[in-house]
Amino acid sequence: MQLWFTRDGKLVPTRRTLPATVATSRLALTELAAGPSLAETATGMTSLVPPGGQVTRIAGRVATLVPPAGLDSGGVTSVRLRRAQIVWTLTQFPTVRRVAFADAAPTGRDDYADLLPPIVATAPTIGDRITSPVTVTGTAEVSARDGSRINVVAIPVVMAAAG
Repeated sequence: MQLWFTRDGKLVPTRRTLPATVATSRLALTELAAGPSLAETATGMTSLVPPGGQVTRIAGRVATLVPPAGLDSGGVTSVRLRRAQIVWTLTQFPTVRRVAFADAAPTGRDDYADLLPPIVATAPTIGDRITSPVTVTGTAEVSARDGSRINVVAIPVVMAAAG
């Protein structure tokens, strides 16, 4: 399962191997609230999501969420990061493309894309054992010389130890 935490005001992904369950959304929210592992914390990852959020239904690829207490407390930046963590985590599942927080309009990944760093590595993740060669997967923001955003593309990179 992929979880989206924060580091330096941006979203960062990590993975957890968890038991199979029909309540994947509930498990994902529980894991977000529990926060990063010790190894992830050592890299600066944190979670801003408080415990207690619940998905009440999923219909039309929209997950409706009863937000946890404190979700909207703090400044605008903290609130957006909390919501972004939830949206990016829940929309990994094929049945969810957008998340509705209580009675608010549904939001999706595009609504929080500005909270991604220019390069997002989705694998390997912290704690993974790797061998040579290793394939690093993720996305990179491609910009023109003037700094304008052109496109976000998936770029697999294969690295091998020099012999």
